[in-house]
Amino acid sequence: MRISQLTLRQFRNYPKAHFQFSPGTNVIVGQNANGKTNLIEAIYLLSVAKSFRTRINTEMVMFDTSFAKIEGDVDAHSRHYHLEMVLSQEGKRAKVNGHEMTKSSDFVGIINVVVFTPDDLFLIKGSPRERRRFMDIELSKLSNSYLYHFNQFSHLLKERNLYLKSEKIDPVYLDVLTSQLVDEQLILIARRESFVSKLNVEAQKAYARIASQKESMTVTYQSGFDLTASDLRQSLMHTYAHDRERDIRFGMTHHGIHKDDLMIALNEREAHLYASQGQQRSIVLALKIALLQLIYDEIGEYPILLLDDVLSELDDRRKTMLLDLLNDKIQTFITTTSLEGLSHQVISRAYKIEIRNRKESR
Repeated sequence: MRISQLTLRQFRNYPKAHFQFSPGTNVIVGQNANGKTNLIEAIYLLSVAKSFRTRINTEMVMFDTSFAKIEGDVDAHSRHYHLEMVLSQEGKRAKVNGHEMTKSSDFVGIINVVVFTPDDLFLIKGSPRERRRFMDIELSKLSNSYLYHFNQFSHLLKERNLYLKSEKIDPVYLDVLTSQLVDEQLILIARRESFVSKLNVEAQKAYARIASQKESMTVTYQSGFDLTASDLRQSLMHTYAHDRERDIRFGMTHHGIHKDDLMIALNEREAHLYASQGQQRSIVLALKIALLQLIYDEIGEYPILLLDDVLSELDDRRKTMLLDLLNDKIQTFITTTSLEGLSHQVISRAYKIEIRNRKESR
């Protein structure tokens, strides 16, 4: 899985720029605020159709312009793709090989990327919403079917919540909405359980290589439903029947996968409460390494790895562990303000791009 070139127009601080990349390691060097992270963000957008920095499209559009455009040539799944994305106040438009995509599920995941940034400690310290978002994005990249069913669930949840606020409730219609909501959740729960189980196995292996032998980490899926029930559909319907009066009274759906969480633990204790800052960084690094292997096992190709200014945040041991992953099988992008933190081995084989005065120079 490779991206060979990228063209930006009116994206962030780039009026117009064109980049060509190596299929191996690419090191993007430049001072802060010159646009290194913007370049990484553009590649990420071509994978997920979302930014890892903002949920507001217009923040990515250059000031005093009406739209931003990203184009990239990629090779994935033994095919070549030309991907385009336009961001504006009206929303996003995506094209694949010149054909406009009407559904996000037809665009997301054509290329798969794993991004690692200093802000990724939110996976430990952040709210359940952040961990759900992590889980849903990774699953959507692996399966457009997951993204389709997730969008269906989101639409039904919104419709049910609106109906719960109605002055007059028809119990038959509410049951129909609830039944449809349950059916979508059964699909999504099964996918989430499988994903987290595989992630847990790979993360434990990675953490054992990074940290002390006396420490162990686990990742488990937490649901508000009883997932051990012999008839899960019946169990979910019973939960909603029990909650009906409360849901109507508050005008919202109290149970559902929109309340799920990932429990990340160190030595069987909640990491956000008991793990040190260094241990938390090791856990996040283990999760990212686990994703690389999990994605390879699922689709037969390694994803593109984006390392945005993380080397300065890691101690020598963790940095070495991460850099040892770099090989010809994984196309990697590293942003840094200086080459000093990189080994001679990495620098000698890397393709270097210097970002200076908001332009590319070599």
